[in-house]
Amino acid sequence: QQLVDQGWIDSEEYEAAGQEDLLLASAPQSPPRYAAAYTDLVLSQLAARLGQQRVERGGLRIITTLDYAQQLEMTCTARTQLLRLTGQPDQVTLPDGSHAACATARLLPTLPSDNPQLPDNLSANALLLDLATGQVLAMLGDITSEGTPASVSAHQPGSLLSPFVAVASFARGEGPASLVWDVPPDADSVFADQQNPDDAYHGPQRMRMALANDHLIALSQLLSQIGPANVWRLAAPFGLNDLENNAQAETLLFGGGNTSLLDIAQAYSTFANLGSQVGQRTSRDEVEPVLILQVEDYNGRVLLQAGAPETQSVLSEQLAYLLHHVLNDETARQASLGYPNPLQIGRPTGAKLGQADHNEQVWTVGYTRSHLIVTWLGWPDSQENPVRLDPKTAAGIWYALMQDVSRQQPAEDWLRPAGITTMEVCNPSGLLPTADCPSIVSEVFINGSEPVAYDNLHQTYQINRETGQLATVFTPLELIEDQTFLIVPPEAQEWAITAGVRLPPDAYDVIQLPAQTENANITSPEIFSYVHGTLEVQGTAAGDGFSAYQLQIGEGLNPLTWLQIADGSKPVRGGLLGSWQTSKDGLYAMRLMVTNNDQVLKTAIIQITVDNTPPRLSVPYPTAGQEFSFSQNNEITLQAKAEDAVGLARVEWYINDRMIGETSQMPFSYPWAVLPGSHTLVVKAYDLAGNTTESTPIVFKVNQ
Repeated sequence: QQLVDQGWIDSEEYEAAGQEDLLLASAPQSPPRYAAAYTDLVLSQLAARLGQQRVERGGLRIITTLDYAQQLEMTCTARTQLLRLTGQPDQVTLPDGSHAACATARLLPTLPSDNPQLPDNLSANALLLDLATGQVLAMLGDITSEGTPASVSAHQPGSLLSPFVAVASFARGEGPASLVWDVPPDADSVFADQQNPDDAYHGPQRMRMALANDHLIALSQLLSQIGPANVWRLAAPFGLNDLENNAQAETLLFGGGNTSLLDIAQAYSTFANLGSQVGQRTSRDEVEPVLILQVEDYNGRVLLQAGAPETQSVLSEQLAYLLHHVLNDETARQASLGYPNPLQIGRPTGAKLGQADHNEQVWTVGYTRSHLIVTWLGWPDSQENPVRLDPKTAAGIWYALMQDVSRQQPAEDWLRPAGITTMEVCNPSGLLPTADCPSIVSEVFINGSEPVAYDNLHQTYQINRETGQLATVFTPLELIEDQTFLIVPPEAQEWAITAGVRLPPDAYDVIQLPAQTENANITSPEIFSYVHGTLEVQGTAAGDGFSAYQLQIGEGLNPLTWLQIADGSKPVRGGLLGSWQTSKDGLYAMRLMVTNNDQVLKTAIIQITVDNTPPRLSVPYPTAGQEFSFSQNNEITLQAKAEDAVGLARVEWYINDRMIGETSQMPFSYPWAVLPGSHTLVVKAYDLAGNTTESTPIVFKVNQ
């Protein structure tokens, strides 16, 4: 009509054109989408670089990192596992109508005979990363057993975040050997309603065991001590952003938050590469995984070109190695997974199971020297009454894929970096072994962080076997026997009682105590007290016909020899009997003998413990020179490590020479409401004998 109006054709030509039949071409058939989620992610990244309008205009030739054969194997293997779990025939039908014949699916571990049949809307996704280049070789979105293509979804990371709690602890001087307590949390704790995945508590644990076996209560208490904001801020450079501001920051190990497979893969690649990430540098001067190799327009002009892989250091090699050493420990994780298990592929690996949202989502992340694979299984958000999943089901997919991708690769192990020490420690305290230590293990440390104290978690006491109380100098020798006990802090007492742990008696065997007489007694020091330094002994040595007195000291419960420390020929009533310069630590008996002119002997004996060794004290947080933001840190949890062979009385906290509080129970931490400015922290530790240790002043700053 417009051609007629403008005079380009006449009415006869117009009529003839209107009577022609239009032959329209059929729309081309869309090819099967085997990598829908991968493709969507590529287009999303491309739009961020070239602009959405340029991508939609088309005419681009995009060369990606996709390994098509691996993508097909990943798709087939994941769907086969879903079919097995949902009780369907495990023959996978591909989008083009053909049936899959994937060799990798044959590597899936056998499911337990009692494995429940799951609803058929169970979803899976997976990702394969080349560690040397940072290239994403294959990736699935949330597919079901029917193979419905889906875009990339984010999921709750759950216990996959626990290694980053450990890294924050390692950065403060702890290590895989450090002691944590997996015991019921306080009723007012933010995770008081949470449970370990196995619904059990495991008491004292090396951090290695807690991390390898998802003892999340212990790790959550460690998270609380360090401070969630501090931990998740440290996780951000790994690629795990936005955790710090999450409303569930304190309970993220159990659920909450959303993280993509790509972010998880990038974060864990830091451990596989011993502190570094490999990929392409972004406009934000960060390194991210590579999906796009080259983009050309229809004229062959190159619009984007991926350069050589770049490496960026995120963590020191030594800290990364400590964490990798735990992820690499097949023996440690057998406590929860048994032997054999899907994380064992017959070559060196680092691996971690993850569980979130009461096991409604389960993960596996694992790597060799060359490749890293992430797998996930879970339910859609709309699922009603979702079933708890066994983490081994996601691990089964990981096992099959990793066996396949590693088939042509050499079985390489990681080299230990300089600055790492291996030494034997007592399990589970992580301290130097003693004769009372029930188990000795080998552990790794960063040079300078090795333990110097001896194990104090297991101690041997001399007990009156009839009364069950602590033996004294008055207990008959034939009733005394040595018994070794686990020393449990106050916060673990309830767990110990429930678990049937034998606790050491807290009272002395007073049945055998003789009464001190009016004319022969020691009033100071008190019986069973802890003493140090120069000891002034007060008491009475007098009576009718008084002749002389002797004050003696003997080592042990039943001294074989006695050392005279004072004597006198004049009576003393409630005064100074003598003084003793204590030296060697240990248990002693003090004896006062009073004689009269008729050679009648009166005796008074007390038992004391000498402790001249001050407490060991260090302050791992904050560190000297550390700076905080007042807007981001309303409160700082000050931390101290204090130990004493006999026992600690209290720890005092001073800011700018003013005492702000004291604590008397482990763990020694104190929440302090921050104030802008420069501050000096000093911590003082007091033991039961009165010895004191003061920390080196730590100057830190809170910026407005």
